[in-house]
Amino acid sequence: MPNIKIFSGSSHQDLSQKIADRLGLELGKVVTKKFSNQETCVEIGESVRGEDVYIVQSGCGEINDNLMELLIMINACKIASASRVTAVIPCFPYARQDKKDKGFFDIPVDNLYAEPAVLKWIRENISEWRNCTIVSPDAGGAKRLLSAGATRVYAILTHGIFSGPAISRINNACFEAVVVTNTIPQEDKMKHCSKIQVIDISMILAEAIRRTHNGESVSYLFSHVPL
Repeated sequence: MPNIKIFSGSSHQDLSQKIADRLGLELGKVVTKKFSNQETCVEIGESVRGEDVYIVQSGCGEINDNLMELLIMINACKIASASRVTAVIPCFPYARQDKKDKGFFDIPVDNLYAEPAVLKWIRENISEWRNCTIVSPDAGGAKRLLSAGATRVYAILTHGIFSGPAISRINNACFEAVVVTNTIPQEDKMKHCSKIQVIDISMILAEAIRRTHNGESVSYLFSHVPL
C-alpha cells in the first residue's frame, strides 16, 4: 500500500509486527529513550512527510509512560508533516474509570470488537460448541455451573490484565481454560499458568488499518473475521 507507515510503541511490539506482516509492510524506524530526568524522548527514524501514519500502542505495562510515549510519537509525526496520524490502541487505557462528566472531542474514533474472533475460536476449539451456553461472569459462577451439571467451563476475556493474585487464582480455579486476546502481551503470564490461551486479533487491526487507509467502512469487522 502506498503512502502508509506503521510505527510501534514500546508496549506491544510483537502485536505491531504481526499487524505489519499481515499488511505486507515493514515497521517504521523509531528510537525511544529516556533523558536523565526520566522524560521520554522519541526519534522518528524515517521521513513521514505526506504519509498516512499508524502508531500501535496498547494501554498495558507502564501505562502512564506508554501513553506519554504515544502522545510524543503523534506530535513528532505531525511536526514532520505526516498527512494523517492514527493511534491504534488495542487496549484503551483509563477507559474503566467512572467519570462524573463525560469528556468529548472532535477526533473520529472507531471502536472495534473482539466478538467475531471469539466466536471463531469457540467454533474451532470446542468440539461440542453447539451445546454451549454463554452466561454472565458472576462471582462463583464456575462452581455453580459445574454443580448444575456443566461438563466444562471456559472463561473468555477481551483484555487479560491479570493484576495482583489473578494468576494464582486462575491456577486454583475450576476453569478448563481462560481465553484472552493478545491486546496485551501474555507470554510471561502463560509461563506461570497453563490454562491461559490466546486469540490473535492482529488480522482485525490490520484490516481496520487497510480499510481506514483506503477510505472504506470498518463496520464489516463488527461481524466478520478477515483472513
